[in-house]
Order: sequence, then C-alpha cells, then structure tokens
Amino acid sequence: MLISIIIALAIAIIAVIFTLLNWQVVTVSFFFWKVDSSLALVLLITLAAGVLISLLAYLPGFIRSKMATSNQRKKLAALEDERNSFKQKAEESEKAVKSLEEKVANLSAELEKRPNPEAPPQPPTTPETSSLPPVTPQPPTTPPTPGKPQSPEAGYPVNHTK
Repeated sequence: MLISIIIALAIAIIAVIFTLLNWQVVTVSFFFWKVDSSLALVLLITLAAGVLISLLAYLPGFIRSKMATSNQRKKLAALEDERNSFKQKAEESEKAVKSLEEKVANLSAELEKRPNPEAPPQPPTTPETSSLPPVTPQPPTTPPTPGKPQSPEAGYPVNHTK
C-alpha cells in the first residue's frame, strides 16, 4: 500500500512539472471548431482520448474471452462431476468383482471338499494296496443276445453246443 502511495505521488509531481514547463497557449482546430488552451491540457486530453479509444477497442475481446472462460469453467465442472461419477462406478464395480471372486473361491473350495459323483469310488489306501497300481474300471459289456454266439473278447463264453 505504501508503494502505491509513493508511485501516485511521483506521478502527480511529474504532472505538475509537465504543466509548469508547457504553459504556452495553443490553438487546436478540428473542422470548424477552434479552441485555445494550454499545451499541457491539450496533451493530457489527447492522452486520455487515446486511452479511451484503446479501452473501447479492447473491451469486446475482453468480454468474449471472459464469456469463453466462464463456459469452459462450466464444462470443466460438468466433466469433473462426470469423472467423479465414473470413479464411483468403477470403485463399486471393483468391489463387486472382488466379492464375486471371493464367492468363486469359496465355491471352488467347497466343490473340492465334496466327492465327485461321476468318479468311481476310490478304495481306501492301506500300506499293502498303496504300492499297487490303481485299478481302472472296465467298460460295461452288453449281455449276450440269444441265438448269437459271443466272442471270448466280449467277456462271455461262446456256447458251442446247440
């Protein structure tokens, strides 16, 4: 704050010195209009007119950029809300996946504990049978058809008497 007061005071001192050095009266003519005034006042009015014209030229672009910035902030807020929504859905999905994975693991463990109904029952292993190779079940054979001799490979003896 002190610096701004010092700068304002310096500008005021420079303006007073400029006015004292440029006290001559000049005539300004513009079309049919003529004004007699001090040179310092004419220069200050010209400077103020230039600043005003510059501000008027700058103002539409400034307003346009402010509106664009406001629109971009609104879009950004909407996108952040959407991103947060997607994050929340992703977290919920991850929790659901973990829950399902746990269920699958529990069901797999439970299934491994149950005996397989399709597999033949395994005889209990004892020290005498543990060294023997496992018994593989034979495929079921069809019963003999009356009147047709069966081969010994089918598991039934061939009846040679008729």
